[in-house]
Amino acid sequence: MSRGQAPQQSEIADDLLAGKAAVRSSEKPSASVPQAKGHSWFAVAVTVGAGATVLDQVSKALARSMLHQDTRIPLIGDLLGLQLTFNPGTILSLGSGATWVFTMMSAIAVIILGPLAARARSKGWAIALGLIWGGALGNLIDRILGQPLPGLGHVTDFLSYGSLFIGNLADIALVIGVAAAMYLAWRDNRSQPSPPGGLTNGTQPAGDGHG
Repeated sequence: MSRGQAPQQSEIADDLLAGKAAVRSSEKPSASVPQAKGHSWFAVAVTVGAGATVLDQVSKALARSMLHQDTRIPLIGDLLGLQLTFNPGTILSLGSGATWVFTMMSAIAVIILGPLAARARSKGWAIALGLIWGGALGNLIDRILGQPLPGLGHVTDFLSYGSLFIGNLADIALVIGVAAAMYLAWRDNRSQPSPPGGLTNGTQPAGDGHG
């Protein structure tokens, strides 16, 4: 073998090693994978929220066309029935004289829930935030488009819970979503490891002070 061929073979070997390294680096997971996962959870939240809103609005349209305010249709005895009513306030008709306040609060909640849903870190959080989002949007549509005036509309309620109150599917979505979010927050908090030595917030255990 001549001396001139040795450097050429060395260069070929270096090129082969560089090619293998490039192939290995291309096989590594892309840094954008977690971001894509986040987008998928946001899609779940949007789907759940849209589904809850559509079901709520369809059920309210059916209630307005088929039910009456002075007639109660029992479903489970006196515990649950169907009766149409239009609520200017919140649960138990509280705040009936401040409809515009609840319209503003609902609008703010719907706006805030969008970025929160985009940051959902699991399917559970996506579903919970989607339910809250859809429930809030369902009642907001009533307040914006309902009678007697835009922005002062009364919410359509038709699910009569005994003699307690009358609600709708948006209320159910809100309650389930909030309960799920509270459980997930509690679970996530418990799953976090405790600081070494039981220290929290940079404080020292009792009895460890100097002096």
